[in-house]
Amino acid sequence: MKTKHPALQVEPQSTPAAWPGKRVVEGRTIIQLPSTICDTEHKGPLSRKAGDLFYNNSISGSRTRSVLLMQSILSNQVTNQGSHRLRLLDAMTASGVRGRRWLNECRAVGELDLQVTFCDIDPLAIEWAASNHRLHPPTSSRAEVEFRCQNLFQLLASTEWDWIDIDPFGSPQRFIGPALLAAATGAVMEISATDSAALTGSAPGACLRRYGAKAVTDWLAHDTGLRILLGRLHASAASLGRSMRPLLSIWDSHHLRVSIEMDPPETEPEQQLGWRVKWPSADELAAAQTAGLHPLGPTDTQPSCLLPLDYPLDDEDSRVSGPLWVGPLAAEEVLEGMTEELALEFCAVDSELSEEYFLQLEGEQDSSQIIRESRTSAIRAVRYLADEASLCSGPAVLIAVDDLTACLPIGGPPSPPKVAARLREMGFAAAQARYANPAFRTNADWDAISQAVLEISPPAPT
Repeated sequence: MKTKHPALQVEPQSTPAAWPGKRVVEGRTIIQLPSTICDTEHKGPLSRKAGDLFYNNSISGSRTRSVLLMQSILSNQVTNQGSHRLRLLDAMTASGVRGRRWLNECRAVGELDLQVTFCDIDPLAIEWAASNHRLHPPTSSRAEVEFRCQNLFQLLASTEWDWIDIDPFGSPQRFIGPALLAAATGAVMEISATDSAALTGSAPGACLRRYGAKAVTDWLAHDTGLRILLGRLHASAASLGRSMRPLLSIWDSHHLRVSIEMDPPETEPEQQLGWRVKWPSADELAAAQTAGLHPLGPTDTQPSCLLPLDYPLDDEDSRVSGPLWVGPLAAEEVLEGMTEELALEFCAVDSELSEEYFLQLEGEQDSSQIIRESRTSAIRAVRYLADEASLCSGPAVLIAVDDLTACLPIGGPPSPPKVAARLREMGFAAAQARYANPAFRTNADWDAISQAVLEISPPAPT
């Protein structure tokens, strides 16, 4: 039986040797960071060196989306919380920036009875996170906050959590089971994976060993990787008699990240695992349409389709990826909240903030530069997401435009926004995809897609 974890412990009062370091603004939150790691121009993965605090500016967009997701989910509980204190866990806190952005930027956090726990096994991380919290406390949150230098597995086993953020170095696989056991009914879990080589098929041995799957390395490999990760989460949850629903799934920069709701009502988990087939046959396309996994229409040559788990496929077929999740990758209501307007409102600095806010930066940057960079970052974090909201229900297909040159007589890949716009004019749902490669999503059948592409693309040279 789970027991409530011990009473709030005294915050670490010591400050790190390199304190206060340099001030940086992410979202609407000020962070003190060691001067040695303040490379805010870096855009790729960073390695973690012994004795250093970890902070990666390139995934600030992930943290912006986390704030907006939390606002979307928790705002529905503001008037219906009851007596239950919600427990939020920033499980691998490092600099503490993600949890501090929850406290500082998510409006619903300030209106609920919450306990927010920052956990890291590295004492240096807890020192920086706690020192930041003391120097720059949230302006409106009434949440109870604690900082724990503790083994994560022990903390997960100590109580149930209503929000768990898992952001490890490499694969999250070993944390999935303990996190699922610790998640309360209706809890949200956010999980990052930086082992993209495994999930996208570039390291097939690691993909099979960690996730029990294989992936075709094609233009849709990152979507396949997200589905493999979700498939593993689904299978692990099902083994515990639980179900899950994806809220948001994103490939960004060097990492994949999925957010799920545990035990949602009216789920049908047995229908959510299957396969992806590259260049499917007419029979495979027909089966995909019958299963409701592919838009209805002709069964001509198409780049890919999803198939149910029980469809007979050759284990050695190099066209096949999976097992993987074949359901929606996001929830419509979540994507509807990923707008540029809301990102700017919650997660960007603006001129209405007091001058004292800028004075804390000690003249290191002028306010106009901070405002400009903050707005650009917030908009970039949610670009195209809200446009895909209408494609969360019913079968839809993701098409990388580079695949179209192999099956249509065109001279080069078409523009995704132009194809999507033409399909909408034809009465279908369509949007430019938030994806690693130029792509669009649509519920249109292949004839309509072909027509739209041929209308806007130059013909292939004869």
